[in-house]
Amino acid sequence: SGRVEEDASVASEFAAGAQTTPAVATGQPVEAPAMPPEAESAASTSASIGDSASGEREGRLAVVGSLSEVLAAADPARVDSFIGEIESLAPATPGNRAEARRLNEAGLAALRATRIDEAVSLFESAVAADPSDPEVAGNFADSLMRAGRWSEALRAAEASLALGPTRPSAWGSLGLIYAKLDRGELAVASLVTSHRLSKDPARTERVFANLAANDDDPKVRMAMQEVLQRIGGAR
Repeated sequence: SGRVEEDASVASEFAAGAQTTPAVATGQPVEAPAMPPEAESAASTSASIGDSASGEREGRLAVVGSLSEVLAAADPARVDSFIGEIESLAPATPGNRAEARRLNEAGLAALRATRIDEAVSLFESAVAADPSDPEVAGNFADSLMRAGRWSEALRAAEASLALGPTRPSAWGSLGLIYAKLDRGELAVASLVTSHRLSKDPARTERVFANLAANDDDPKVRMAMQEVLQRIGGAR
């Protein structure tokens, strides 16, 4: 199993309750992330996700290539069309689910013990074992967030979204990553989508409010404050 009920969570706190919450999402101090070169991060994530993905999953990742354009439009109808396009694709071919889940549980245990590098390695192996599992892909993204490897986390979060485009946690994780990468408008659009898809929007809004008030990163606080304004204005 590994994750709490999907829609009761947002972003990475968001994504897995206390099990995979990055330090930034709990208000704990974190080091400013060292940003790896874009090409290096893309190559690293490609080795763990792209090279192991089935043809169907690669098709999904190709659709996700339009994500920035979709989010920049700030139009819920565009987001819904994007989600529908992904869902219309053939399902990703399952891999070794049992092995992936075993590695996933071990990764969650490593996160709980704050053995972050070990957790990243375990989730990376879990993704390789079953590239079709959106939960495992999301946990891999969350572990990279915990490690402060934000560019790599973005690639992994996009892969998770490609597998489960209606999962609020996938949109929440993307939003937090975009905020950390100083891509504020994309962060806000992602987080608004997370709230819109949530089955418990009141709880989602409380998490956003906590981050808006208490997160150590001003980029995250600003994004969350804008999200709260948009949510309130849409009522």
